[in-house]
Amino acid sequence: SQWEVVGAQTAAAAAADPTNLEYLLIAGGAGGAIQHGGGGGAGGYLSSSLNSVTSGSSWTVTVGGAGAGGIYNSGNASGTDGVDSIIAGMGVTITAAGGGGGSSYATQTVPGNGGSGGGGGNQTSGTQSGGSGTAGQGNNGGDGSTSSTNYPSGGGGGAGAVGGNASAGVGGNGGVGKRSNITGTLTYYAGGGGSATYQGGTPGTGGQGGGATGISAGSTNGNNATTNTGGGGSGGNGGGGYYGGSGGAGVSIFAYPTGSINGGGGIVGTTSSGKKYHQFNSSGTLTLGGANDFQIPKQSNLSLLWRPDDFSSRGTSTVTDLSGNSRNGTVSGATLGNNPYYTFNGSNTKIYNSLTRPNSAQTLIAWMRFDGDGSAGYSLTGWQEGGSYNYLGRQNNGNIYYYMGNATGGQISYTMTNGTWYMITSTVDLSGDHTVYVDTTARATNSSINMGSNGSIPLTVGAIGSTSNHFHNGLIGTVAFYTTNFLQADVTEFYNSTKHNFV
Repeated sequence: SQWEVVGAQTAAAAAADPTNLEYLLIAGGAGGAIQHGGGGGAGGYLSSSLNSVTSGSSWTVTVGGAGAGGIYNSGNASGTDGVDSIIAGMGVTITAAGGGGGSSYATQTVPGNGGSGGGGGNQTSGTQSGGSGTAGQGNNGGDGSTSSTNYPSGGGGGAGAVGGNASAGVGGNGGVGKRSNITGTLTYYAGGGGSATYQGGTPGTGGQGGGATGISAGSTNGNNATTNTGGGGSGGNGGGGYYGGSGGAGVSIFAYPTGSINGGGGIVGTTSSGKKYHQFNSSGTLTLGGANDFQIPKQSNLSLLWRPDDFSSRGTSTVTDLSGNSRNGTVSGATLGNNPYYTFNGSNTKIYNSLTRPNSAQTLIAWMRFDGDGSAGYSLTGWQEGGSYNYLGRQNNGNIYYYMGNATGGQISYTMTNGTWYMITSTVDLSGDHTVYVDTTARATNSSINMGSNGSIPLTVGAIGSTSNHFHNGLIGTVAFYTTNFLQADVTEFYNSTKHNFV
């Protein structure tokens, strides 16, 4: 009997309580120079908090790349500046400046300015000052020398100190970086690169925080800085074909107290004080939701969960099972690096575990990217044995290829292209009804399939079978196995909770 305002019942739910979002933003470090070269300056270092961050916000993360070392040819012997790192969200943009490149005896160029300045080169006349750092982010590079005793140059500046000046026979040290506890462990970042000297001199050491130590031998490349520290590369020596050390790429890390918000993106970890953090070693997006968002569904039926985008799971020799069932994977040849996924070469790399295939309801999920053809015509993950199967992947013509149960499956005319991530799901219920999903869309269904007997061959990621053929060529991220069947809504929930490093 009363008027009702249209839409009154569909008002948006209130956002989670606002919280502080800590951040550490490190720009790319610069390259060192060649020919008695100066050290590269460290990337800019910024650390603070963003107040009143709420559920539903997101941050675009740009991780600055490393500057290249100088190459001995006409006019290109000085190190290249590092690239800026940027975070942007909620109307705020924060930029850390890339480090300044080191200067060279060969070209007599001016060292670069940046987050921290590059080291000055050895000069034939007049001391060359180091490059300038950015206030609040880093420090100046060290000065070069006019001394002909081993031709020393200056060290690159670091986030915590200026680069060292050169003196007769002794190169300048890279400036020390600064420490952060954002991951729960005090760690140095953004150390400057050490300078080179010539044949018998004392080269500059790299600054703590990834800065590379210089060299003194003739015709020797400089040393590269540690990646994802923003450290500066070292100077090098030599003529044509030789180069200075490259800087270290930057990094961006966010942290917040658990309980009010939760996020997706980057490689995640938890500190001893209970904070969650997200480390971005490459560009991506941090998406924030409520405390219960980004949760893996159906955890009571979760039998295995491998997550290379989680510090508690990822490992170079063992990937730790997060399901609570201790089904850790043995890494055989697959490489991890600083990425949230493993790389497989398509010929002899895999990850395996003793988990065998049941003949009951089950779901196998894998985030996969194909970068080329696999071996023996296929690029697969799962089980194959004695006429009973559960595997998924791609045939070398690009189409989905799968099998489930007793010889049910084959090729689907749906092409998965190289260089694109896909979440592939194979699920079967107690009646034998089987569905294959790509991302969140069903691409094949089979009714009342014969599951065959329980398997005895262990689960293999990046290959299948007792002889481990059909090796995967590309990348694999999160892998999960459940002892229940997934419905459409479950597939969508899993996709949305794990997609952030892949799409």
